[in-house]
Amino acid sequence: MKESLRKYIGLLVVGFIVAFGTTVSIALLFNDFLPINSVTDFLGVTLAFTLIYAELGYIIEFLLPMAKGAQN
Repeated sequence: MKESLRKYIGLLVVGFIVAFGTTVSIALLFNDFLPINSVTDFLGVTLAFTLIYAELGYIIEFLLPMAKGAQN
């Protein structure tokens, strides 16, 4: 259980780091048609991308190996 909890926390940390980079890139590159005007907008976009990346990590880390095991 402790190892599983460490994986979940690791997924959230990595998801946040990648989401932060994605949000900064969007703010700098695509500000013309996708504006991030305030700190709350920035935090909201970062949270949304964190959830997306954490869920993708969860699928790759936990659900994909179970699906591969079921096929064999």
